[in-house]
Parts: sequence; structure tokens; C-alpha cells
Amino acid sequence: MANDFSTFMNTVAARFSELTSYLQPHAAFLSATTMNPIPDEYKQVNDIVKLNIGAVGGSVVDHAASAVTTADVTTSATNIQLTKIPTKTFKIGTYEASRLSDSPGLLDETFKIVMTQMIEYLNGQIAALFTTANFNTAGNIAGTGTGAAADVLSHADVSAMWGTLTARKVPITDRGNTFIVTHPLIYAKWLDDADFTKATSIGDEYASQMRTNGNLFPLNGVLPLFDSQSIVTGTSPNLGYTSAMFHRRATITQFAIPQPPADGRAYKYTNVMGIPFLIVPFYDTNLGSTGGASNQFTISTLYNTIPFRVDHAVIHTTPTT
Repeated sequence: MANDFSTFMNTVAARFSELTSYLQPHAAFLSATTMNPIPDEYKQVNDIVKLNIGAVGGSVVDHAASAVTTADVTTSATNIQLTKIPTKTFKIGTYEASRLSDSPGLLDETFKIVMTQMIEYLNGQIAALFTTANFNTAGNIAGTGTGAAADVLSHADVSAMWGTLTARKVPITDRGNTFIVTHPLIYAKWLDDADFTKATSIGDEYASQMRTNGNLFPLNGVLPLFDSQSIVTGTSPNLGYTSAMFHRRATITQFAIPQPPADGRAYKYTNVMGIPFLIVPFYDTNLGSTGGASNQFTISTLYNTIPFRVDHAVIHTTPTT
């Protein structure tokens, strides 16, 4: 098979794209954000994508008792400025590069590591948004206790968080779009808590499946998830853990197709988990150094993520004592 540069780049892009079928990074926050549609045109850093939200004024009236009035339809814009360019550069030796087109599985593990790092970076950025500074404090819960007893999010507190969102008219029963994401340490305690797992509460079949695969079933319509990038505060051993119950619309993430290189260098686009990535190669002769020549690749995307519906999330924090 010919190993021309075009074939090489096509193979690299294809292998990244095909990672979607088996790449399984634990990215609960990224999976639970609203992803605004990607604009068709290329974007540059600091470009703005405008999201228009419609609203209808006025109230429903009893026409038998009152005159009907015409309500205005208005729009308000949310501007998402594309200020972030997550980037990763890595290199492949010339021998491995020469074999890539013939043996596309040769470097899959390298690509998997690179893309997992990118996905984890994006997930961590979204996780960092879930603070009481970003979301309404009314209804947020500050845990109590000391030591190991402090690292708890009780079933009663979960129910209280559910009640807070329901009272705000958040569509909490919107299955597949409402979540409670917590740190694995808190989630592990749920797995050992009879209030979350006992068969008399959730049924024998659910209890059996939960003990088999370690996945809790929805709590009042809310899907429980764990994520190691949930916010942790304090210093060991006095750590506090942040959990968030939210609807997908609590945050919005805007990706865009990055502008191609301005210097005429070759490039290729690929898509992983619905996210557009730009791949730019560079051949390093490495003259005068050990290690030999290599093909370097820079992979990047363009995006930003922001709090969107600040009343669509409620935060629980455990004390750092």
C-alpha cells in the first residue's frame, strides 16, 4: 500500500474518528452538558456564537371575564465567546509512521491516550463550573459532621435537592436529561447505603443488577453518576466533596471548527464524540540530536463552556473537617 502523505493523514484522522466506537473515558459532566450545534463556518479564538432564547410575555386570562390581550414575543441573546483552545502535541517515530497505513491498529493505544487526555480536560472544565458562586445559593446544602462521617450525601439530602429543583419548576422528570453527579468516594458510600440499595425500596431485580454492575438506578427520575473530576476542596486528609443535581440545561458548551493553519501547512479534521478536532502535522528532522526524525502532531479544538440556566442546578458540599 502506498504510504504517501495524503494517505498517511487520512489514516491518522480516520483512526481518531473510529476511536469513538470504543473510547470510554469517564466524563460524566461532558456527557451531561448541553452541546449547542456546531457552526458550519470556521471560527477563530474570541469569536462569539450568539444563542437566541425566545420568550412570550403576558398571562393566560379567562376570556369570559376579561379582554384578551396580545402578548409580545421577545428574544434574549446569550453570547458564548470561544476563548479556549485545548491543545495536545505528540510525536510518532518515522518507522511507526511508515507502518501506519498498512497497520492502522499499530498506534491505536497512543491515539486513545491522547484523546482520553483531551476528553478529560474538557470534562474537568465543565465540572469546575458547579460551584455555589455560579449557581443559586437558595436550596444549596452544606453538609455537617466531622471525619469520615462528614463525607456523606444522605438519601434525605438527595430528596431535598430534588424538592428544590422541582419547586423551581425545573423539568426534573425529563428522563435522560437530569443527573446527580458526585465524587466516587461519595458514590461508593451510596452503594453501601441501604437507603439507596435495599431490595424493599428498589425491588429485587434492581437491587441484584446494582450489586452486579455497581450502577445505581435513577432516584426519583434523576440519574446518579460518579466522576473523579468532581470538585474537591481542602487539603488531605480534610477534604470536602461537591455534588451537583442538575438538568442538562444548567450548562451549555459550544464547540466550533478551528480555523485551518494560516501558513499553508497540511491539516485534517476529525470528529470524536461529536467534538470537532483539528490535526496539524510537522516533520522534525531532529538533526544533531539522538532519537531520530519524527512526525509531530498537534490536535486541538475551539470551545467554551458556561453556566446557562443557573436555577437548573443545586449544589451539595461536604465540610472539610
